[in-house]
Amino acid sequence: MSTTKREGNIGREIKSVKVTSSKAIIIFKDGEKLTMPLSTYLNSSYLYKGKSLTKKEEETLLKQEEDSSAYDYFIKLVTYRPYSPRKLIEKLTNIKKLPYSKAKSLISRGIKEGIYNPSNYLESFIEESSSKGIALEKIKDDLLAEGYTYQEVNECILKLDVEPSSIDALERSISKTHSRNINVFKENVISKLIKSGYSYSQARELIENKLDVDSELLDKLQEIEIQNLQNEFRHLQLILKDKYEKEELKKVIIERLSNRKYKYENIIKIVEEN
Repeated sequence: MSTTKREGNIGREIKSVKVTSSKAIIIFKDGEKLTMPLSTYLNSSYLYKGKSLTKKEEETLLKQEEDSSAYDYFIKLVTYRPYSPRKLIEKLTNIKKLPYSKAKSLISRGIKEGIYNPSNYLESFIEESSSKGIALEKIKDDLLAEGYTYQEVNECILKLDVEPSSIDALERSISKTHSRNINVFKENVISKLIKSGYSYSQARELIENKLDVDSELLDKLQEIEIQNLQNEFRHLQLILKDKYEKEELKKVIIERLSNRKYKYENIIKIVEEN
């Protein structure tokens, strides 16, 4: 709803009221308009042609419109997908510019009226995270950060009887990792597993064991490494050949490729072949 600022408390006479399926437009004799949701209009018994509104009455309407708009937005949010209390407060304060206390009050109203249930987000988050193999401690920490209590989180985990699989976490991390060589690949997978709540030693053991038993994956990574290594070797050879003698050039190239974490035996093989 919009209106321009006016001085004083002198009433303005309503010239006409236009009502649509979703809103009402109050047109004053001075030509200004005041637009509001239909629900706000229907809840206001004093809006009719010939009625004069004081500044205070207009301010009351504006406040009602703001409250109605914020609650309508809140309902749209929780209808679309589950939200944690913290995320709802962020939406209401950042987008609707509500004070923190007002945002909390809206959430409490939603819970009381059965429109919002914080447990929906709690359960969906645990089930989704568990299916990805994210460690329970990581799941708990994330939910505590969303405003849930230890008791709420632990009770929900027991209720759902979930047990995240580290193998699922590993496979998911592998599927999302694309690296130029085997060592960098392992580092990136380990990093993803750590973000999923596993310790460095657990993550390292998972990927090392995987490469020990999955020859197909190891062969694929080796093929990628050799191809990238050949390309980088040729590039370095091209840009450095005029700066170093032959033997010194080899040493410089080996050092640079080593710094890029290619396997030493692969580097030596490529250098000797060229």
